[in-house]
Amino acid sequence: MLMSTSEDPALMTRLKNGLRRQIGANFKGARIVPANDTTNRPLLGVIAIMCFFAALAGESVLMINRAVDEWTQGLSSALTIQLRPVAGDTTVSLDARVEQILKIVRATPGVTLAQELSRRDTEKLLEPWLGAGNILEELPIPRLVDVQIDRSQPPELEALSLSLAQIAPSAKLNDHAQWNSRILIFANFLRGLALSILILTIATTMTIVVFATRAGLTAKHDIVEVLHLIGAHDSFIAREFEIQFVSLGLRAGFLAIAGAMLTFLLLGGLVSRYANADVYFLPTPDLYLSDLLFLLLIPLGAALVATLTTRFTVLRVIGRTL
Repeated sequence: MLMSTSEDPALMTRLKNGLRRQIGANFKGARIVPANDTTNRPLLGVIAIMCFFAALAGESVLMINRAVDEWTQGLSSALTIQLRPVAGDTTVSLDARVEQILKIVRATPGVTLAQELSRRDTEKLLEPWLGAGNILEELPIPRLVDVQIDRSQPPELEALSLSLAQIAPSAKLNDHAQWNSRILIFANFLRGLALSILILTIATTMTIVVFATRAGLTAKHDIVEVLHLIGAHDSFIAREFEIQFVSLGLRAGFLAIAGAMLTFLLLGGLVSRYANADVYFLPTPDLYLSDLLFLLLIPLGAALVATLTTRFTVLRVIGRTL
């Protein structure tokens, strides 16, 4: 009486081993998902666009940080004393009061420089709002004193304000704290916006990879099922799909780097060309070494996100269906 092969474990093992060798000989040098598959091109383009958005968002955060540092450092290391003309006050001239203010300020510990702004310099400050040539000579423009301080040992502002009030009640000391706080609030909003775009871009990329991996598993279902039946580990099958998406992530990342660098070079040229216009307060899109290092992380990050997402998706799908 013949015995069924299912009842003979040794025979089953020999059949499986023979099938593995036969399929292995036919499969040697090939991949489950060929690297030159034409269906990869649209996927490459989509991932490259996502990486480009990620590069723009991350680089925007770096530029905002540099601009905020420059703005806040400039404001925190300077004070402004404003002396307004008082109608009917003829006891002491404004010039004499300015000289008294300069004398007191220069003698204050922590002050490195104090100088009065000329009328022409003051008019330049008003030109963005009033326009060039629209400032009348008779207009009672306040006298301004620019004060530079030592940030490591700043002066006592309350004592300085009291001293100024004694000689000039209309004098006002401005430490730019209000401007600093507004700049920080606006900068934090921009940082949050850029980081939100970056997170959404990563999430979108992961979703695209999940759908692409599922589609690849569906298209190669017969091959995956045979490999699974002859004893191929799930990690081996997942690694086959990982190789495809690692390659896609790296290529897409380098395409995104090229596009991002070209974009910032063009923006830098535009800002340099129109630097004399009313955009002097905008961040300068220059590329520094830190920017290049960040951009180099884009391909690595894309490959890492694609690898982890692919492995998780393949193992999850195989675990449910096979």
